Amino acid sequence: MPATEFAPWNEAGQKPLIRFKNVTKKFGEFVAIDDLSLDIYEQEFFALLGPSGCG
Repeated sequence: MPATEFAPWNEAGQKPLIRFKNVTKKFGEFVAIDDLSLDIYEQEFFALLGPSGCG
């Protein structure tokens, strides 16, 4: 039995549960996130990890 492809971003009627658009985060002069745009959909697993592997 073939696996069903999970790709809600390919379906026109689907809307993300969470949407980040053009997000920038600075700590003083240090830019941690620069112009991030991201959609997260229902049933999607997402993790944001830094260089040390922590999130």
